[in-house]
Amino acid sequence: MVSDAIQITVNGLSVGLQYALLLLGILLIYQGSKVVNFAQGQIGMVGGLFSYFCISHYGVATPVAAIIAVLVAALLAAALGRTFGATLIRLAPSGGDMILTLAMFLVIDGIAQVLVDGRGRRYPKLVDGSVDVFGAYLAGDTLLSLAIVLILFAVLVVVVRSTTAGIVLRATSEDTDMVELHGWNASRVRVATWALSGALAGVASILIAVRVPVQPDYMVAPLIAAFIAGIVGGFDRIAAPISVAVIIGLVQNWGGAIFGAEYRTPLVFAFAIVALLVVPRRWLSGKKEARA
Repeated sequence: MVSDAIQITVNGLSVGLQYALLLLGILLIYQGSKVVNFAQGQIGMVGGLFSYFCISHYGVATPVAAIIAVLVAALLAAALGRTFGATLIRLAPSGGDMILTLAMFLVIDGIAQVLVDGRGRRYPKLVDGSVDVFGAYLAGDTLLSLAIVLILFAVLVVVVRSTTAGIVLRATSEDTDMVELHGWNASRVRVATWALSGALAGVASILIAVRVPVQPDYMVAPLIAAFIAGIVGGFDRIAAPISVAVIIGLVQNWGGAIFGAEYRTPLVFAFAIVALLVVPRRWLSGKKEARA
């Protein structure tokens, strides 16, 4: 039925854009310093869990708690960038950055597992009700998620391409010495990039928390999907990996509807295998697309 197709597609777009938002933070760090941040998902998880406990234990209003999640994730990411940023950049050529950020992932996850039991917790809805679109009842949270992510993307495109801050961010990835000569502190720019990346992870963590149980590992599957999109689309690009992330969301949702929910995760890996086999190498290299 048309209504079913609309609902599956819109939900898939929402999920894919959530992956894309998580991926965007990874891309910003990579394109600013060539560091691959495997801890991105767990940074968002900390914000999501903190937000949940603010609601459940202290009665904080959900919108306020969501903002707290973003701030907590941004501060945690900034602290990691400040503490390990220089070391990660030094290790990046040998791949040591991946080991160190994976260690961050494991440490954050381990601490969360100790402090919080693995029981899934239901995050409150951000918006009640649904909207009827040609017979398809689209949840308010789904439409809000679409709107938030699209607005964030639009704002970031304008900031990165048209503002001084965006120009400095791009310049830092190309020529640190030149940035320093113009009076900017390259180290602070990179910490700010980590903070922005963490804020994006925090937003993604709340949007994802609304649809899946909140627990220490709830951001792992989205992180895997985001990295698959980054690998297939290329970490030196923006449009290509973001598009792949959206496609993954659609594949997951349509595959779950056709074959059953238990096939959603295997379908992501199947998509990755097929994509890596058929996508041209020149597309994966990302050399012809400007950095964001």
